[in-house]
Amino acid sequence: MVMACSRIDKDTGFTLIEILVALAVAGILASIIAGVMGQGILTSDFLLKESRSETEKTVLRRLLHRDIKNMVWNSELEPAPEGFRINTGHNVLTPCSMPVDAFWDFSDNRITRHEENQDLSYAKKQILSRELNSFQLEFLTFEDNRWIRLDSWLISSDRPGPRAIRVTLEYSDGKKFQIIEHIPTHE
Repeated sequence: MVMACSRIDKDTGFTLIEILVALAVAGILASIIAGVMGQGILTSDFLLKESRSETEKTVLRRLLHRDIKNMVWNSELEPAPEGFRINTGHNVLTPCSMPVDAFWDFSDNRITRHEENQDLSYAKKQILSRELNSFQLEFLTFEDNRWIRLDSWLISSDRPGPRAIRVTLEYSDGKKFQIIEHIPTHE
């Protein structure tokens, strides 16, 4: 019996060099894809944070505008060392409209809006931002039409209420945001 010796065909399969080249190309492609995906995730996180920041600023601007626009007749905005108090017909934490004393507090590196109605034993607070680095309040005078900082305003007690308020906020990321609101006169 003659045994047939089978020959191994050298043209079938891959050589070691071909496999190594394929692995190197696959590794390069995987690193490029990972880099693009990583950059996409970073961009997504940045855009999400920016979106939240812009939403927060919009809510802040609208609440302040509504509080000032709906000031109770013959009431004045009252500056305080950590913010200001306003008697307004705008409340945000109950479904019905009722006058409240709203206190805008800029202390403790956050912005908090407190509203209360002592006659109804009602008090609520809303934290609007937790990332405040600093704030500056300025008030426009009736007499000489100039902006006066909060600390200077508090020194003089014989001033009439301000014509406008300018709130400058600096957030923990270093970005500044400014709101200017005209205060209605009921004359």
